[in-house]
Amino acid sequence: MAKAHDRPGSQLLRDFMRDYVAKAEHDVWFRAEVEQGLRELEDPNVELIPHEQVVAEWKVKKAELLVRIAARKKQ
Repeated sequence: MAKAHDRPGSQLLRDFMRDYVAKAEHDVWFRAEVEQGLRELEDPNVELIPHEQVVAEWKVKKAELLVRIAARKKQ
């Protein structure tokens, strides 16, 4: 494998270890985010926003952005 990529095996091993650590760190972050979301879901003081409302608001923002982009292209 190392020869096929013109790299020493030690470099491939370092790359593998770096990628493994990065994925592990991301996994830890992601799990913490999910746990935080679950805690917030059970917290009566957290305002929950219905999915439909979020989608509708982002459609408006997208439309506004497209109008701004079109206006810039005309300039």
